[in-house]
Amino acid sequence: MHGRAVLLLCGVLSAPSAIAADFIGKVIDSSTWGYTYGYGPSIVEENGFLHMFYCSTGSDTQTHWDTIRHSVSEDGYQWSAPTKILEASGGMNERAACDPSIVKFNRGDGDKYYLFYSGNIPGYETVMFVARADYIAGPYKKLTKRNTWEANPGDPKVILYPKQAVVTPWYGAGQQTVVVRDGRLYSWYSDDTAGYPGARESRIYFSSTTDPTSWPSGQQTNVASASVDVKWDPGSSTFVMYAVEPHHGVDSHLAMRRSADGINWSPVQWNVCDASCFPDYAHNVGVSGTLQGHLLGRSTIVAYGAPYDLNTSCGVCWPNWDLYAHYIDTYPYAALVPILGSTN
Repeated sequence: MHGRAVLLLCGVLSAPSAIAADFIGKVIDSSTWGYTYGYGPSIVEENGFLHMFYCSTGSDTQTHWDTIRHSVSEDGYQWSAPTKILEASGGMNERAACDPSIVKFNRGDGDKYYLFYSGNIPGYETVMFVARADYIAGPYKKLTKRNTWEANPGDPKVILYPKQAVVTPWYGAGQQTVVVRDGRLYSWYSDDTAGYPGARESRIYFSSTTDPTSWPSGQQTNVASASVDVKWDPGSSTFVMYAVEPHHGVDSHLAMRRSADGINWSPVQWNVCDASCFPDYAHNVGVSGTLQGHLLGRSTIVAYGAPYDLNTSCGVCWPNWDLYAHYIDTYPYAALVPILGSTN
């Protein structure tokens, strides 16, 4: 696990090439900071600092399931003590605050930091909400049903529902990732409700808007996965989708797909970090980028949740997870990959 692993690309490039992966190790220890789990990171760079927002244990298991925390780093190895950045409002209108995705955007009233996140309400399970702030570290105010922005409202407004109303164990719609490009917002998210009450399969959906408070119902893509992260790659003018597959599974690895339109995605082009360098039962990936969701450059930080100290003797170890990370050098190869997105 530790040290530098060189992974060969399989059947994608005409000339032999390699991707290097450096295992950073554990970046956030949940127990040290007094909670049970950390996962689902969103990592952005601003003024030379990396800001990581991630899902962590909430204050109770009834009405405050999850809390979003924030940590800062200069190098990706050492991270500051996490602080609570957004908590669930509680009650039946918002029982969780999880799966953050943050971008900087101007909807006509100045630049704001928009924090999109997953919540939970009866009748639909997971749904999507949004909060915003003037500064990246907050304070964040949530959009309400009255179309105001408030710190801890009793009526946060759902901005996107799943395809169908469902009950547990269906997930609903969430785990969104957002990219800004040419004045538009693009989002991809997981939804497992299309076949309800029959077959349950998590699919990735796509939606786009110019208003962060109003999203049209998503269009199903050709990807069957969960908890992906998408970035815009200026080197190849394509969207890049990262995913841990199998999600929460043995021999989990980091897979990558590309798309020209955000809807039609290539097959997995290569296993960026295969099971020999990636821990078992990893899940909920987050990839470093700009505040517009673009790749930063050559070295990309890929963070994810995995069992404490990578000890998988308890299997998935639900929900005892810390945050781990790799540096992945994928950017130099981006321009060499054909622009894909029209094949299944």
